[in-house]
Amino acid sequence: MKRTLLFFLIFLMMSFYSCKENLILPLGQLTFRSVPTASSQKKDSVVFTESDINKFNATTGELSFNETSLSSGLKNFYKLKCYIGTDSLFVISLTSDIMSSIRNDLVLNHNLQDGKYYFQDGYPAWLPNVQDSTLRAQNKLKRAVPWNIFIEKMKILDKYQE
Repeated sequence: MKRTLLFFLIFLMMSFYSCKENLILPLGQLTFRSVPTASSQKKDSVVFTESDINKFNATTGELSFNETSLSSGLKNFYKLKCYIGTDSLFVISLTSDIMSSIRNDLVLNHNLQDGKYYFQDGYPAWLPNVQDSTLRAQNKLKRAVPWNIFIEKMKILDKYQE
């Protein structure tokens, strides 16, 4: 039953992605802002913008930056929220290869082998159980439209690679 649900969700997602929507992109700059935590209570601040991004590789999920100092500073954050102008698109958790916890939604993972950052649908990339795989598929489906807006913005900025 669980496997059937998983295959159905994957089929549904593939069908959804195969349909080209006429997306209306919000106006404004793409920004990634820090998400204040209960312990810090700090105001959210801009961590990086579209001008700091060099490229987004859709095949690997790699997000590369113009300056290496920016990518080294990302380890100071737990979560980021992506905006276009004042419109919130999605939230990402920042992870690294030494984490022992599981995240079942979008992450920006710092790969310690090559020092690069990669968008992934969850962390770790492999999962031993169907429940987490199903949850990841559901979360990916929920953020499909805002993710497509992000992709279209990367294409407009000529920062998208396949």
